[in-house]
Amino acid sequence: MEQRARWGRLRSLVIDTAPVRHDVDFRRLWFGQFGSGFGRESVKIAIPLQVYLLTESAAIVGLVAVAQLVPALLFSLVGGALADAFDRRRLMILSQIAMGVTMLALLGLSLLPDPPIPLILLCAALFTTFFAVEHPARTSAVPRLVPPERLSSAIALSSLNFQVSGLVGPAIAGLLIALTDVSAVYALLVGAYAWAVFLTIRVGPIPSSGAASRPSLRGIVEGLSFIRQRRTILGAVVIDLNAMIFGLPIAIFPVLAIEMFGVGPAEVGFLAAARGGGALVAALLSGWVRTMDRTGRAVLASVGVYAIVTIGVGMPGLSFLAAVPFVAVAGAADLLSAVLRNTIIQSTTDDEFRGRVSAAHGLATQSGPRLGDLRAALMTEAIEARGAVVVGGLLALAGTGVVARAFPQLWAYSHHDVIREGDAKRATLDSDGGDVSSVTRTGPE
Repeated sequence: MEQRARWGRLRSLVIDTAPVRHDVDFRRLWFGQFGSGFGRESVKIAIPLQVYLLTESAAIVGLVAVAQLVPALLFSLVGGALADAFDRRRLMILSQIAMGVTMLALLGLSLLPDPPIPLILLCAALFTTFFAVEHPARTSAVPRLVPPERLSSAIALSSLNFQVSGLVGPAIAGLLIALTDVSAVYALLVGAYAWAVFLTIRVGPIPSSGAASRPSLRGIVEGLSFIRQRRTILGAVVIDLNAMIFGLPIAIFPVLAIEMFGVGPAEVGFLAAARGGGALVAALLSGWVRTMDRTGRAVLASVGVYAIVTIGVGMPGLSFLAAVPFVAVAGAADLLSAVLRNTIIQSTTDDEFRGRVSAAHGLATQSGPRLGDLRAALMTEAIEARGAVVVGGLLALAGTGVVARAFPQLWAYSHHDVIREGDAKRATLDSDGGDVSSVTRTGPE
């Protein structure tokens, strides 16, 4: 009996696979994400490496980042408006087909003896544009494919998918480029997106439940206004920006490894792998999140741990080997914060706004790290790397306290209360013969 109880406690820690086992459409979407996620993460290394091998210019490689950032800023909110106006499944299929065609174009360019750099940059921009449409449609589709009590588990599984793609995608891309050339990567990615399309087609329709018939500037403004009015959602976005801007930035890893710890370039990759490995372990052991009640407090606690670990990395006298577990814990805390934060956002958003809210949140998660990189770079020039890390961690810790005080709705958020109130609303609508398919939101605002 004691052994069975011990095994039960152990199983409660392992990631909950119930959404994959019980929710057919989510299972199809989730397995399809391995194709789209692998493509997204592989492109991050394939295009910059191809451009560098062709030009040997770091400045032109920087243009790749610009070509990808600008469409993300311009089209993310548009993608969210599309997700709230049209069938999300159809948007995913069309955008995945478009990304696959973009990979086919890059494959063709890679086979040329002298590929035109402007066309490669154009493909990078187009890929990001199509991803800006696919991402909010996919994210906002998840709450429609699982019941509310399995939403946090579904988001944890999606995060696991993301972490696996982030580790495996660049590794396979780098290996293929080393053994053959970049054309092999693009050929594989064409197949990856074909796989994603094949499974997404098998998901049932996910039509918009809102009143909007077409995306518009007014619709985008309404989405931003919704976030501003929903203090729980706004607090979740702000606490994430606090962590990304002031926490441990990846861009400073080379400076940490070489100047602060006195090691070589190889160890830079080791630090990044430690962060990714910590996130992967946290995702695998995220089964407990489905029983978490005070989710808002858990988000604040996760960011607090992230800030404290950041301070620890910069403490004087810390060796490189001693810093590695700190970085791994930072990755784990960041992953748990993301899972819990997304659970809050998706649970407290009306379905008719989910695409726009997901897009705005995605825009914050894309711009926040870049602002954090800039903050860290400027502070490093002024007070060196160690000081930049410690001060950033202290600011992140102070910011966590400020957010907890400024957004009491986030501190008070109870996921179990949301589920119970959502069940009551669905029961009322069901007894009245109403549409219950999109009811997942209640809770303190």
